[in-house]
Amino acid sequence: MRKICFILFLILVVIISMSSVSYAFREIARGSFMEAHTESVTVLESNESTLSEFSKLNIPKLEIVDGFDYAKERLVLVVAFACPDSGYSIVIETVDIKDGKTNVNYKTERGPEGKMYAQVISYPWLLAAVER
Repeated sequence: MRKICFILFLILVVIISMSSVSYAFREIARGSFMEAHTESVTVLESNESTLSEFSKLNIPKLEIVDGFDYAKERLVLVVAFACPDSGYSIVIETVDIKDGKTNVNYKTERGPEGKMYAQVISYPWLLAAVER
């Protein structure tokens, strides 16, 4: 009986160790595009890749990028799907990294009710720093 319990315990440990790990993250900046973009999650590993992505998406250069320490954290840029007005923003729920692949679980939320929003299709974006 002890051997069976021990084997089951080892199997459980192996399964848990193979699952993805959630990482701590912090929000750096957010905004919204008014021109069409595709939904995407982009991991930015260097200052050059960050500036290149910002340039492609017409995101203004942010001060944080100059002094960002890519050895300790990576930047993740999340662009959401089309939203019916400018009142939507992105909220990251979890960031999981498994086998070198970064998975970001997020949702879009609408701002407070009763507030006036521009009636234009918008694409919210969020830049977050994720620990290594």
